[in-house]
Parts: sequence; C-alpha cells; structure tokens
Amino acid sequence: MDKFKYNSEWLHRNFPEVYRDFFSTSATVASAPGNFMWGGNCAALFGAVSLRQKLPLRTYIGLKANNHGRVEIGESLRYSLREKKFIESLIPREIQDELLLFLNAEVAKLFGDPKFKGVTFNVICEMQPGFGASASSSFAAALATALYIHYGKLTYGELKRWEDMTTAELMFDKTSFIKIFRLAWKIDTIFHGVASGGGPFCSLIKSHSPVAYFIGQDEQFEAAKKYFQGKEKMDLTVLDKIYYSGFRLEEIDGNRSFRMPFDFGILHTSPGRFGFLAYNKISQELNDLADFYTNTFYRYYDKYHLVARPLFHEMYVKKNCDKMWNSYMSLLSMTTLKINEALFGLNRDRASISYLRELFKSLNDFHSLLGVLGVTTPLIDYLCVFLHRRVQKRNDEFGIGLQQLSNDKGGGVLFSLASESLKNDFCDIIENFKTTTGEDVEVGWISWRDGLEENGVVLEQSLSNNVYSEFITRGAVKVLHLDKFGLHEDLYTTDDLHEKMKTMDVLLDSVDEDIYIRGEKLTSKDIRTATITIPVVKMMMENVGKEIQKSLLPQSHYLADRNEFQSKIASPLVRAIEKRLNRRISFNVHGKVINFSVRFEPKDIEFHLVVKEF
Repeated sequence: MDKFKYNSEWLHRNFPEVYRDFFSTSATVASAPGNFMWGGNCAALFGAVSLRQKLPLRTYIGLKANNHGRVEIGESLRYSLREKKFIESLIPREIQDELLLFLNAEVAKLFGDPKFKGVTFNVICEMQPGFGASASSSFAAALATALYIHYGKLTYGELKRWEDMTTAELMFDKTSFIKIFRLAWKIDTIFHGVASGGGPFCSLIKSHSPVAYFIGQDEQFEAAKKYFQGKEKMDLTVLDKIYYSGFRLEEIDGNRSFRMPFDFGILHTSPGRFGFLAYNKISQELNDLADFYTNTFYRYYDKYHLVARPLFHEMYVKKNCDKMWNSYMSLLSMTTLKINEALFGLNRDRASISYLRELFKSLNDFHSLLGVLGVTTPLIDYLCVFLHRRVQKRNDEFGIGLQQLSNDKGGGVLFSLASESLKNDFCDIIENFKTTTGEDVEVGWISWRDGLEENGVVLEQSLSNNVYSEFITRGAVKVLHLDKFGLHEDLYTTDDLHEKMKTMDVLLDSVDEDIYIRGEKLTSKDIRTATITIPVVKMMMENVGKEIQKSLLPQSHYLADRNEFQSKIASPLVRAIEKRLNRRISFNVHGKVINFSVRFEPKDIEFHLVVKEF
C-alpha cells in the first residue's frame, strides 16, 4: 500500500478491486465531491451566507436496471478512516424507507407513468457521514444526476456544458441544472430533516474557489420557516418554491485563480447526531426564562406600576423565540462574513498577516458561538483548548483557527494554520492528545497532503453515452436489454452473464455469433444463420412496433425477398422460441416480394443482446 493519503486518487490506486467490482456491474455511474463549510453552520438554514470548500473525496452512485419496476437500494460501502478499508455502510432504515418512497414517486413523475423500468443503485462513499464533510450532499448530487442521465432526461453534452457556465447562467438553466439541484436538495433533506441546499449546490458545480450560497428571505421562506425550525416535518414540495442564490468566490473577485495561502484540514471526533436542531434548544430555554421572568421581574413591575421595561421584556412576555433566534443567527452570519472578508483579502494579498489573523480569529469566534447554541461537545471543546495551548507554547505568530463543522453535536473539526513547523508537527500533536486523553480523534483530510478539489459532479460511466470507466474489469460485457419498458443497456461480469443467461428468454451474442434461449445454445438445426439473424433482431429491438424497410436491413442473400426472410430468418427463430418457451413472437411482413417491410412484435418475450466485451 502506498504512503497514506486521504483522497480519491489514493483510494483508487490502493483499493482497485472495490471500484472494479462496482463499475463492472453499473450501467450509469455519477460521482460528486464532499464539501465543508467555512462558518455558516445552522445559520445557513435561515438565510445566512454559507461558504463551502470542496474536498477531493467523492460519493459514487452506480445504477443498474432491475425487473421490479421500482427504485431499490443495493450494496453500500464507505471508507473507514479508522480501519483503513472499505466497509459495509447501511442507510438507517427509517431514512431508507422515506428515501425509496420519495425516489419512486420522483422517477414516476419523470416518466409521467407509475410503471417504469426499475433501477437498483449501489453506493461507494469515500467519506464517513456525520463529520461535516457533506457526505449526504455528495450522495444526493450524484444520485440525482445519475437518475437523470440513466433515464435520458439529461444528456452528457448538457452536463459537460455546466463546467463552462457561470453560476448565474446555471441558476436560469431551467431544463437541467435547476431540476437536478432541487431533486438533490430534497434527497439531502431526507437525511437531515432540514437542509439549506448549499451542500448539493457546491457538489454539483465546478469551482476553483469556495462556493457561497444562501436561501432568500421572502414570503416563500417565511411560509416555510416552521419546517426549518423543526416545528413540523419538512414538506419537500416547499423546496420547489424557495428562492436561492449561489456563486463561486472567483466570479465576484474578477475570475482570477483563487489562492488560499495557508493550510487546513479536518479532525474526526465522534460522529454528529442527525436531526439535532439547535432551534428546539433555544426555544425551550426561552420558555423556561419567560416563566422565570413573568413570575419574578414582571410581577414586580406590574405590582408597582413601573413604566420602564428592560430590553428583553417584549421577547419574554410574548415568548418570541424567533426574535431571540434571529439574534443568534445574526451573530453567526456576521462572523461568517468576516471569514469571507479574510479569504478575499488573502486571495488578493497572500502575504497579509492581518487577514490571516482575522481568518483564524473569526473561525475561533464562530466555534465559541456554536458553544453558546449548545451544539458542541465536551470532547471537541477540550480538543480546541488543548490545541490552542500547544500553539501558544510554541509562540506561533499566526496561531490556529478551529471550528466545529457539524451542527449535530459532534463530528468534524476544521483547523487552519500557517506555520510550516506547526504543519510538520501537527499529526504528532494529535497523537499526543490521543495518548494523553485516551480519546479517539483522527486526522482526516488535510490540504498539504491530500490536495484540493475543483470538479463538481462527474459522469464516470454511461453505457448509453459510450462513457466507460478505466475500472471496468477485463471480460465485462455490455448487453442491450429489451423488455416491456423498452430498450436499455446493462453491464455484467462474465461470470454473472453465464449465471443469469439461464433465466434470460433470448440472448443473442453478437461477439461470438451465438443465440441462446434460457441458456440453451441454438444449433444449425434450429436456425439457418446466427450471423445474419443477430443483426436483424438487433435492428428490430431498436425499432419495436415500427415498419422497417428491407433497404435498412443488413445485406444478405437471406434477405433477397420476403420469402427468403420468412423461411431463413423469421420462422426458424419463432419456432425455436415457441418450442422452448411455449410463447410466440411476431415478424409481421408487409409489401411486395422484393421491396417488403417488417414490424417486430416481441410480445412478452425479453431479448438480450451482447454488443461489447471489454
């Protein structure tokens, strides 16, 4: 195994068998990067600008067709940083049930019909959920894109054009980006109960710089605020109406190459708790304080008819939780804007010590504000104190910036530093913390070792678009499949195909020029020529129910006239199928003897056609 790094490239190189198995059975694969927030946090749910940085770690979603007429979840793997290997990772049952119910309804809407060709999706996640790396956002962005590509609602060309479009252009591209983004936003929301949409937005777009995002504060948001506050379960249709805006920082800074002249990374502590809402905590505190205030201070004012009232009087008497909450959110928003200002300043003047100190101070201030909200943990708070003390002892002129990433009571901690000596010793300092405290803390992704990410969602593989991954196993087989839902493409390993061909009605192998019915190979006693029959049936599979003129069929003396076609091609195949399956297909031949046409009716027979071996 290579010297450890924590990025997609290293994982591909050291676990090729995981990716080979995944790609060798997937007709469509899309991937999207994780990301984390500089500031923002729960304030992003209430209109504050969130600032997101992409990570060179991805979630891969692989789709393959099934015969069940519904969306299903297959195998799910994630990389374990602690175990240094891929392990099985199950989506919690309650989330899984809601997700599948939603996805089946969404795919039915794409088709305009509740009866659609089903798919099973498999997952490889290179991040661990619950540590502030937006694993669910990358999952959502990849899944939404894969579904649109797989079902032909988004072309590969359209997806590639996203890379060259400004965010303003993307947000007005109502044919593709907006629909896929809002679908991803809903998927992300299912995992957390509420989501701002910033995570999927960042994962979808290409960017050399951090990505800013916020949701609009208008009547649509006001109507939906109860959902974001956790007072009611989110109605996902609301997310179709809420206005949002996002942009790459490079776009508002003159489209220059965005520079970040410092190092940063993520520490893993204990995973965050999905579904923890700070608003509920603040609301309860307000109610408790309101009871105290009205039963003590307010009773005294009322008794003596005092006119003067303290600042918080109206808020407590009316139990106006929103007013108090907005005060907290304003502080978080302002501190996030300071982080933004510092990043802009460092991009323009990478030698600026004042901007560097402002950045680190703002990160530390932001973490303190999260502590007031009650979303930090004793372990994370102590870890931050430990690191600040160690840096102070080193007399580091820049210091260190630390901020909890998750708003779910736990998870990852963002650290930022500028000292070369501190960077070189940082992993040893964390090991010392673990030895001293016995706590389980891991160094996750770090910028100087693992690099940054600029790409957004990527179509890794699509049989229908002739996009193939380098991970496709030698001997993998591309198969056209015609069933009651129409024609689509599947990918099999050689072993899988040999096993499943026994259950396939008709399999035509254009590579070896053989025809099988339920695994039984037809001989010259059954059909006159497989060499001509296979390309003829392929054309029929691609044009079911349509009149195909003789001139469009392959050149062969077996197709010289309608009598030759019927006696040498159509009738032998019809008889072979009827004999073995006790069912019939139809080649309806019309027209003159020489210039005839054919209309193919497969009835309830499914056809498979091997078109390529890798």
